[in-house]
Amino acid sequence: MSRNIQLPPEIIELIFSFCDCATLKVLKSVDCDWRSLIETLIQKRCSRNIPDLDLLEYKYKFSKDGTKLENICENWENWQDIVNNIEFENVSFIYEKKYISCVAVFNDYVAVGLDTGAVHLYNQTEDLLKQFEALVQREPQSIKFVPGFLLSEEPFALLVEYTLVTCIHDFSQEYQSNVFDHQQVFTAYKSYICGVALDGTVTIAQIYKDEDENTKNQQIMLKILKLVKLQVLITNNIFASLSSDKCMILSDDKVFAINYKDENNNIEGIATEIASLDFAMNSVPVLWRDALIFYDKVIITNSQPRADTGQIFEVFLLENAINGIVSSVKRFYLTEVFESLITCLYLYGSTLILGFANGEVLFYEVHDFQSLDLKKYSKLITMFTKLGRILSIDVIESCGKREFYVAGPTFVRKITGKLRIK
Repeated sequence: MSRNIQLPPEIIELIFSFCDCATLKVLKSVDCDWRSLIETLIQKRCSRNIPDLDLLEYKYKFSKDGTKLENICENWENWQDIVNNIEFENVSFIYEKKYISCVAVFNDYVAVGLDTGAVHLYNQTEDLLKQFEALVQREPQSIKFVPGFLLSEEPFALLVEYTLVTCIHDFSQEYQSNVFDHQQVFTAYKSYICGVALDGTVTIAQIYKDEDENTKNQQIMLKILKLVKLQVLITNNIFASLSSDKCMILSDDKVFAINYKDENNNIEGIATEIASLDFAMNSVPVLWRDALIFYDKVIITNSQPRADTGQIFEVFLLENAINGIVSSVKRFYLTEVFESLITCLYLYGSTLILGFANGEVLFYEVHDFQSLDLKKYSKLITMFTKLGRILSIDVIESCGKREFYVAGPTFVRKITGKLRIK
């Protein structure tokens, strides 16, 4: 009896739809027809399950050894169930004699910000590759890589944010650095940067390399795309986020949106107030606040209204605005939940990570923010006690694993989450 049973492609695709991505990767090697069918199926699955903006972020964070959709989809599927699918390894990565303030990763590179203002660049084997000298004598608050035209290329530039100043370094160190100053808050997306000045002026620009007409020196340049004036008082409680076409700004309780890639080429842009957030104790001046803006969808805040109150963690869904007011769908008084203070917020797709003053790191699966319960974490990682409070977290992906780089005052540790062998 012949074993070659020919089934219609739609029937084969239906059968394959019950397979996870790891199984589909194996089945691709059967023949060319199956390979083509499975690649189409994976593309459909990614489009259906992973939001478009999340997919862009995953591609940016995927190391150069493979940005195929099948690898992104496999990792995404596994991290939907951290408890059952993922096992963790916590190892020391870098020790610095100087105080560490932040960390960032891209492909094979790990950038570490020091209290001297300098940034040290390492590879994955902890070799010091180069140093970016401090243009200001302050500790960096954040570091961001600007990717090349192809994600597999070396980075185009390195952005180092300090208080009120952001330094833009040429990654090859062949071009002179530039400074983006007098900015109360700063954010970036690929080669686009955004800063909000103390007078409320929002500047959105694109980074490029050219020769200065006056000095004839080759240096990093900025092309201004939009200038917008916010009609609000700028305080320390201002946050911004940049995506592929939109800038989101949270100033105290006001949320603004700026489309910086509109069809007209007018530099003067418009900031549209889209909502006001109804914080707990909204009438009380806030001593301190941290916030994550997830596109134009979700805002997560951690606030301390007064010295005699604990931290308050809140989640706002912007689509829930009623007459321009958004109430939090989740609110936690953290003294009732944790014994330590949250010192770092990090959101990567559907994975929320909280870093604490006692060196602990908690991982959460967030499929629906309305059902988030901070008491029900998926994984707790405890650092060495001398690591101290968690200051900064960044992630890089590769086939079958995610590597989280966690910075404390004197250490950077690497937490690797990989597929559990069952």
